[in-house]
Amino acid sequence: MAADVTGALAGFVVAGPRLEDFLARTVAIDPADLGPGGCTAASWARIPAILVIKDLSEPAVEIYVSSDYGRYAWDVLQSLAGSPVGWRALESWGWE
Repeated sequence: MAADVTGALAGFVVAGPRLEDFLARTVAIDPADLGPGGCTAASWARIPAILVIKDLSEPAVEIYVSSDYGRYAWDVLQSLAGSPVGWRALESWGWE
């Protein structure tokens, strides 16, 4: 019997031309080392996270953190990454 873990992680997407600057301020990895589709576990904004580099028309990264850190992650994103967008904006960039 499988356990339901849908509430275990909070996921966010950060996209745009200043993505490298954002990542340089929040994580000690070089996203270029991962390449599109690359995935790594890292300390992001001082919390454990999983980062997935996306290959879209704009530079993008998926960030997954424990749901316990969801509010903190949201606050970090709001202070550093700019304005949130909805799914339609993501779909226009080729998000699946």
